[in-house]
Amino acid sequence: HSVMNKDVPTVEYVEEINRLFEERSAEAVQYETEIITRSLPAHPGVAKQRLISALEKPFHEHHRRVLEEKLQEVEALIYEQREAETLLEQAGTSDDPLEILGMVLQAYEVFPYISGMSARLAQARQTALDPLVAQMDAHYRKAGVLLKTDTHEAYEQVRAEIANSAQVAARWPEAERPPKLVDLL
Repeated sequence: HSVMNKDVPTVEYVEEINRLFEERSAEAVQYETEIITRSLPAHPGVAKQRLISALEKPFHEHHRRVLEEKLQEVEALIYEQREAETLLEQAGTSDDPLEILGMVLQAYEVFPYISGMSARLAQARQTALDPLVAQMDAHYRKAGVLLKTDTHEAYEQVRAEIANSAQVAARWPEAERPPKLVDLL
């Protein structure tokens, strides 16, 4: 029986309309979800705009909940993106290369999808590494000079310089230290 057939009882007609609505709703949600997924995770703002627009359309209640849940996920990503951007802004105001690296690392951990984030992290690592290597090298050079004096006092100062060098290396904010630092230890 076709819905268009006037002999169809009202109950069947309503059931057919509901079935068609649910089918179209499922198709529309699938379509919207596919488009939204393409902009994630890097562009949650675009995904949110699309979701808000989609939620203005009529959907079966189950499908509406799917979109609302997706909106919550997207809003969490937007929060993470803002947090990462704030950390990057703070990093831009610091003069301490290790502090900058620490903030860029935090931003990367929170939201690594910001354009150019990997390159920025690599640059922050290198910028932080060079002065540490120079400081450690200076401690070792001073220890080498002190060793040549061959006195008890000098040996104590050598130990202090080596300990200072290790403290400099310990400032590295990542658990895995770069080979340049490890080589100097």
